[in-house]
Parts: sequence; C-alpha cells; structure tokens
Amino acid sequence: MSLRYAKQNDLARIAEIYTQAFPGSVSFYYGPGSDARVQKLLIPSFTTLMKSGARVLLYGDPAVGYCCYTDNDSQTNRKLFSLSSLKNYLQALIKGNLVIKPSEISKLIHSQLQMKRHYDVDLPPIRGRIMSIALLPSEQSHGIGKVLLDQALLEIGNQHVVLEVRPENEKAYRLYKSAGFSLRGSTRDLLGCWLIMIKDPIKNSSE
Repeated sequence: MSLRYAKQNDLARIAEIYTQAFPGSVSFYYGPGSDARVQKLLIPSFTTLMKSGARVLLYGDPAVGYCCYTDNDSQTNRKLFSLSSLKNYLQALIKGNLVIKPSEISKLIHSQLQMKRHYDVDLPPIRGRIMSIALLPSEQSHGIGKVLLDQALLEIGNQHVVLEVRPENEKAYRLYKSAGFSLRGSTRDLLGCWLIMIKDPIKNSSE
C-alpha cells in the first residue's frame, strides 16, 4: 500500500486524475477537448483547498488516485471564501494560468447556487467532509478507493462526516454504504442530482 500526502508539485497530477475520472463534468462545464485548460484551472483550486485546511491523500507513485477531505468542514468553507483564498486565483490569473470564459464562470456560479438552494438536509454543525475521491479509469475496481476512504475517515476521527455522490455512480455509492454512510437527502446542480450521505459517529457503549 502506497499512501502519502499531496504536496504542491503533485497538483498537476491530481488535476490530470480529476479530468480523467470526471470527463462528463469537464465537458459539460468547459466544453469538449478542454482537459488541458481545466487541469491548469484546477491547480489553484486544489492549492486553495489545501491552504484552507483540506488534506489530499494520494495513492501510488506516480499517483493513480486521490481523496480530498477535511476534519472541519465549517472552518474549511470559511477559509475557502476568504480574501486570502481569492488572492490565489488572482495571482494565477495575473500569471496567465487561468483561462476561463465569462460564460463558464457564470455556469459554475449558477450551478453552485442551485446546489445550495436545493440542499434538503440540515447538516450537523460539527462535521468532517469527503470533498472528492477520484481514480484513473484504469485503476478503478481494484480496492484503491476503499483504501483512500478508510484512511481519510480514520484521520477525520469519530464525528459526523458528509459527502455528496451522483446516483448513477453506483460503485461509489456502494463503497460509501459499506463504510457506514447512509442516504439522508438530495440536492441538484445544473448537471443533475446529487445524493447526500452522512456517516454518524460511533457512540460508546457506556453512553
């Protein structure tokens, strides 16, 4: 088993894994043939996530999969939308690393707003979050996702953990169910439905 934490020089590889794992999402928001451009966009996104308290766990060297997670979802969200986080994007924009059309920005914002508007679950105030798990297509169904998820949950600790998964992603749904997550509700964005799943903390027998 080869697990390690991502560093800055791993972000290009993480972005490559993302675009290969989620081609439908990339094509929907950015258009066909946009993988290289989207990978450049994802580097400052993952940089901001890591600076906001999220961790990215990698499997393999070179990496073939990752899990991005946080043990304090509320705090990470606050930092994500802070002025310092915005500076990361501005710096990348100035350097010419971000090439994104106004119509794409509008679509992304609209999608996020729609997801928040349709969210039908009141989340626990103290919670961790599985933000993203992705594997190269050639490495799926080999148990790597379970290894990454188990380690992330171990590090998040015994508390509520939330995630969202597409209903058509049956393999991921079964993985999360086997790890103790249960379906609590749903939401949707411009691309379709998300299932909201939560893993409750394990209570001590003395409680």
